[in-house]
Amino acid sequence: MPAVVYRGEHGTPPNDGQFHSRLSSLTFSSDPAAASIYAMQPNDRRDIAQAPRVCPAYLKIEKPIIKNLDHPFIDLAHIEKALGIKDAMRIAKNFFDDIEYTSNWDETTPISTHPSPTC
Repeated sequence: MPAVVYRGEHGTPPNDGQFHSRLSSLTFSSDPAAASIYAMQPNDRRDIAQAPRVCPAYLKIEKPIIKNLDHPFIDLAHIEKALGIKDAMRIAKNFFDDIEYTSNWDETTPISTHPSPTC
Protein backbone atom coordinates (compact mmCIF):
# COMPACT_ATOMS: atom_id res chain seq x y z
CA MET A 1 0.00 0.00 0.00
CA PRO A 2 1.44 3.41 -0.93
CA ALA A 3 2.37 5.81 1.86
CA VAL A 4 1.24 9.43 1.78
CA VAL A 5 4.36 11.60 2.00
CA TYR A 6 5.10 15.29 1.55
CA ARG A 7 7.82 17.17 -0.29
CA GLY A 8 8.74 20.75 0.49
CA GLU A 9 10.09 22.71 -2.48
CA HIS A 10 10.64 26.30 -3.51
CA GLY A 11 11.35 28.03 -6.77
CA THR A 12 9.40 28.22 -9.98
CA PRO A 13 7.45 24.97 -10.36
CA PRO A 14 8.67 23.03 -13.41
CA ASN A 15 6.32 22.93 -16.40
CA ASP A 16 6.36 19.13 -16.45
CA GLY A 17 4.77 18.95 -12.98
CA GLN A 18 7.59 16.76 -11.69
CA PHE A 19 9.45 17.22 -8.42
CA HIS A 20 12.85 18.86 -8.76
CA SER A 21 16.04 19.07 -6.72
CA ARG A 22 19.54 20.46 -7.05
CA LEU A 23 20.77 17.25 -5.45
CA SER A 24 20.84 13.71 -6.80
CA SER A 25 17.95 12.58 -4.67
CA LEU A 26 14.49 13.65 -3.59
CA THR A 27 13.51 13.75 0.07
CA PHE A 28 10.04 13.27 1.48
CA SER A 29 8.54 13.44 4.95
CA SER A 30 5.53 11.83 6.55
CA ASP A 31 4.98 15.18 8.31
CA PRO A 32 3.66 18.09 6.21
CA ALA A 33 4.98 20.57 8.82
CA ALA A 34 8.52 19.23 8.33
CA ALA A 35 8.12 19.49 4.55
CA SER A 36 6.97 23.08 5.03
CA ILE A 37 10.21 23.92 6.82
CA TYR A 38 12.19 22.66 3.83
CA ALA A 39 9.99 24.75 1.52
CA MET A 40 10.39 27.93 3.55
CA GLN A 41 14.07 27.54 4.54
CA PRO A 42 16.31 26.50 1.60
CA ASN A 43 19.30 24.29 2.35
CA ASP A 44 21.52 26.92 0.76
CA ARG A 45 21.04 29.86 3.14
CA ARG A 46 21.99 32.28 0.35
CA ASP A 47 18.74 31.36 -1.44
CA ILE A 48 15.44 33.07 -0.79
CA ALA A 49 12.42 30.76 -0.84
CA GLN A 50 10.49 31.78 -3.95
CA ALA A 51 7.08 30.16 -4.46
CA PRO A 52 7.40 27.75 -1.50
CA ARG A 53 5.04 24.79 -1.61
CA VAL A 54 4.35 21.44 0.00
CA CYS A 55 3.26 18.70 -2.38
CA PRO A 56 1.62 15.47 -1.23
CA ALA A 57 2.63 12.29 -3.02
CA TYR A 58 1.97 8.58 -2.85
CA LEU A 59 5.17 6.63 -2.34
CA LYS A 60 5.41 2.91 -2.99
CA ILE A 61 8.80 1.24 -2.86
CA GLU A 62 9.00 -2.24 -4.30
CA LYS A 63 11.99 -4.51 -3.75
CA PRO A 64 14.14 -2.10 -1.72
CA ILE A 65 17.82 -2.96 -1.78
CA ILE A 66 18.18 -2.34 1.93
CA LYS A 67 15.69 -1.66 4.69
CA ASN A 68 17.53 0.04 7.52
CA LEU A 69 15.34 2.65 9.18
CA ASP A 70 18.10 3.61 11.64
CA HIS A 71 20.67 4.60 9.01
CA PRO A 72 19.88 6.85 6.01
CA PHE A 73 22.84 5.77 3.86
CA ILE A 74 23.64 2.58 2.00
CA ASP A 75 27.14 1.16 1.66
CA LEU A 76 28.40 0.44 -1.84
CA ALA A 77 29.14 -3.10 -0.65
CA HIS A 78 25.40 -3.62 -0.11
CA ILE A 79 24.67 -2.28 -3.59
CA GLU A 80 27.27 -4.61 -5.06
CA LYS A 81 25.77 -7.60 -3.24
CA ALA A 82 22.24 -6.75 -4.41
CA LEU A 83 22.94 -5.58 -7.97
CA GLY A 84 26.38 -6.88 -8.88
CA ILE A 85 29.77 -5.26 -9.38
CA LYS A 86 28.94 -3.70 -12.76
CA ASP A 87 25.95 -1.72 -11.46
CA ALA A 88 27.70 -0.87 -8.20
CA MET A 89 30.62 0.63 -10.16
CA ARG A 90 28.22 2.50 -12.45
CA ILE A 91 26.40 3.99 -9.44
CA ALA A 92 29.67 4.85 -7.67
CA LYS A 93 31.04 6.63 -10.76
CA ASN A 94 27.77 8.40 -11.47
CA PHE A 95 27.34 9.72 -7.91
CA PHE A 96 30.93 10.01 -6.67
CA ASP A 97 30.54 13.70 -5.78
CA ASP A 98 27.53 12.98 -3.58
CA ILE A 99 29.21 9.95 -2.01
CA GLU A 100 32.31 11.96 -1.12
CA TYR A 101 30.20 14.74 0.46
CA THR A 102 29.07 12.42 3.24
CA SER A 103 30.90 12.85 6.54
CA ASN A 104 32.07 9.23 6.44
CA TRP A 105 34.93 10.20 4.14
CA ASP A 106 36.28 12.69 6.69
CA GLU A 107 35.66 10.38 9.64
CA THR A 108 37.56 7.45 8.11
CA THR A 109 40.42 9.39 6.50
CA PRO A 110 43.59 9.15 8.60
CA ILE A 111 44.59 12.49 10.11
CA SER A 112 48.03 12.34 8.48
CA THR A 113 46.44 12.69 5.02
CA HIS A 114 44.59 15.90 5.87
CA PRO A 115 46.45 19.04 4.82
CA SER A 116 48.19 20.91 7.61
CA PRO A 117 46.68 24.23 8.56
CA THR A 118 48.63 27.28 7.52
CA CYS A 119 48.99 30.45 9.58
